Amino acid sequence: EYVLKAGAYAPSALNNQSRQFIAITDKNLLNSLNEAVESGSDEATRARIKGRSESGKFNFFYEAPVLIAVCNSPDSFRPKEDCACALENMFLAALDAGLGSCWINQLTDRSDEKAINAVLTKAGMEKRIQSLRLLRFRLHRGRNYSFKTQNKRNNYFIIERKIIWKSRQWILQAFTG
Repeated sequence: EYVLKAGAYAPSALNNQSRQFIAITDKNLLNSLNEAVESGSDEATRARIKGRSESGKFNFFYEAPVLIAVCNSPDSFRPKEDCACALENMFLAALDAGLGSCWINQLTDRSDEKAINAVLTKAGMEKRIQSLRLLRFRLHRGRNYSFKTQNKRNNYFIIERKIIWKSRQWILQAFTG
């Protein structure tokens, strides 16, 4: 509930808050969704996912006990961006709660496929809504985290912020420190 609430508090374009979050824990639904994703995936995708699996079997959510579909109406102003904002909040909440999380992209732009849509609808996705992003969650043993990155450079800098009143508008000017 903590992670879902964090997603609900995320900003959205025009503050429309039209996202829907579906937490799937039912093993039958997870298996049905996995079968639907596998049958609609190309051979390279199936091989890549099987290669990453501990069991060597296709399981696009890597046997995590919880899968959350972050859904939105394609008619929203910025549906994908709104879902991405919610995901970021959810990732941070998961980390705070000692949960491992991972962004899964296998359903991006695929929730209209008949088999996938049927499973998501059975899980509670409303009509005219699409699943735009997925998260998987798994409990960590302890709270020691290590993060790997491909980029070894320091991609940050400190900014000194000055707020200036100009033309009846607040303008934020940033200067590298």
